[in-house]
Amino acid sequence: MNNRFFMNGAGWAMSGTKTAMIIAAVLFVLPRFSDVHSQAMSGNYIIGPDGDYSTFSTAINDMMSRQVGGEILFEVESGIYDDRAALGWIQNPDNIVNTHLITFRSKSGNPEDVVLRAGGGTSPNYIITMHNNLRRVAFENFTIESTSSGTRLIEHRGDNISYRGMIFRGGPIEGAYYSRGLIVEQCTFYNSSLQLVASGSMGNIRIENNTFYSGRITLNHARLAPLIIANNIIYSTQDAIYIRDNRTPLHIFNNYIRIEGNSNRNGIWLHEVDSVLVYHNTVKTIGHGTAFWSTDRGNAHLTNNILYSTLGRVMDIRDPELSSITADYNGYYSEGINVARTGGVNYASWEDFSVVFDQGSNSVYGHPRFSPHDAEEYEPMVPASLLYATAGTDLSEWLPEDLMGNPRPATPSLGALEFIGTDTSIPQPRGSGLPGSFLLAHNYPNPFNPVTTIRYNLPEPAEITVAVYDIHGRHIATLVSDRQEAGSHSAIFNATNLASGVYVYRITANTQTRSGKMLLVK
Repeated sequence: MNNRFFMNGAGWAMSGTKTAMIIAAVLFVLPRFSDVHSQAMSGNYIIGPDGDYSTFSTAINDMMSRQVGGEILFEVESGIYDDRAALGWIQNPDNIVNTHLITFRSKSGNPEDVVLRAGGGTSPNYIITMHNNLRRVAFENFTIESTSSGTRLIEHRGDNISYRGMIFRGGPIEGAYYSRGLIVEQCTFYNSSLQLVASGSMGNIRIENNTFYSGRITLNHARLAPLIIANNIIYSTQDAIYIRDNRTPLHIFNNYIRIEGNSNRNGIWLHEVDSVLVYHNTVKTIGHGTAFWSTDRGNAHLTNNILYSTLGRVMDIRDPELSSITADYNGYYSEGINVARTGGVNYASWEDFSVVFDQGSNSVYGHPRFSPHDAEEYEPMVPASLLYATAGTDLSEWLPEDLMGNPRPATPSLGALEFIGTDTSIPQPRGSGLPGSFLLAHNYPNPFNPVTTIRYNLPEPAEITVAVYDIHGRHIATLVSDRQEAGSHSAIFNATNLASGVYVYRITANTQTRSGKMLLVK
């Protein structure tokens, strides 16, 4: 086990295989340069036991007292920081709102190496709080963790705030004021949610490529376009995506949603919304939940989705006379007594529901067959039923790739993932018994723990490289680097020593390259 420093009430301590030691208590550490306090802050600084500041809070307090004269990067050394931080009204030397970028980032780039945590106190309380006038702050590649049920992770406020490559554990990110220009991407949420309820105007938000374990996305009172929720994987016992009082175009694209447990929760819930496009999502409710629910006024269009429920409804339109919900090229199936509901009336058959709610002439109804092949495997993310394989319509102008990065063909699969990766055709003599194209299939199983197999076909001999990267582009492993003959091949990826999350595999054959994403769940 690697030694790690953590900050507690007594000072810095080191945990690991060596004897723990206590370093003298430091309540406030000054920067190394004696004259630095006379200048507005800019440049690079280190937070940690050997850095310019011992804690997040001392760094932030000094920055606020000195004001900001240029871009600032705080790199954080590995360790556990028992601390809270308040990002107040940060100003430049002219006493106006700062617009220089301020970044907090783990020095190693590994989000598990730096943990900012807190617990206790009077509820509600937060580990990080923000001022309404905060501008351009980025949080990258570290963990924020609540150690008690009453502690929230972040009180989100301000404009142009971004979270990239973060891990959030044990509490929500909440916002109750203006929030414009928010970016949340490549983050992992464990028992944590993103809940933004604006009392002002909210918009220009991107929530993309995140993974939620027992979490949800809630947006309330959006007014500024664009609003994008795309390429997220959500395992939840709550309503997975809940949009309320939205008055701006919203895109819900390429999300994989699984509602677990015998709950009455919803996969996608829209309440008083306008101009919502729901494209290429896979929504599964395991229990009595509803895959898609619209309440009160609504204007939304559904295309190329899979809506599936084991015991609940696939669709519920509560106020059809107030709503404009249209749908076509979708796949539906429910094993429950009632497959759908509109205006409070339940329908036991899909045919009866389609009479009162037009699904378009191109939608399909049939069991997707998501069941795992044996009890030890994860439930597949791609249905086994060929009914869904090429039942979609071309939306490549909006979505050129699926959730895992595979190109969408002209006749795509329904749902968030293609049945197979698409190919670039290469001429091949008939009857050769060899693949006629360079094909990169999905890794299987996906999600996986800890081993998965990547399969690919070669129409002719080629120099092959199969490599794996983390979601930030850092090289993890090279699985194949060799010349291979034409035919079917595979590469095994063992992630025993890696953290849970999304990884990217990339295969190069001569001048062609294909890539895809895979999800490690431990």
